[in-house]
Amino acid sequence: MSPENDFEREAQFQYCHTALGLTEQGVTKMRRNFTDEFFPISTQCLTELLENIGFSTPTPYFKALGFSAFSTHKCI
Repeated sequence: MSPENDFEREAQFQYCHTALGLTEQGVTKMRRNFTDEFFPISTQCLTELLENIGFSTPTPYFKALGFSAFSTHKCI
């Protein structure tokens, strides 16, 4: 998912570096991947995409380190 603010993504990189032992080179590669390889979307964009194909508004139930999980269902 897209970060909600600049602090969120930076905290993710810092955590991966200090707590998970990712090297500085690894953090640099991770930063590059987030700009060149991944295409994160906002919660609003996810909601619009799901509603356009007949799903309910997604309900978040987990979020950590830039990853989010949502629950939704197909509207009948």
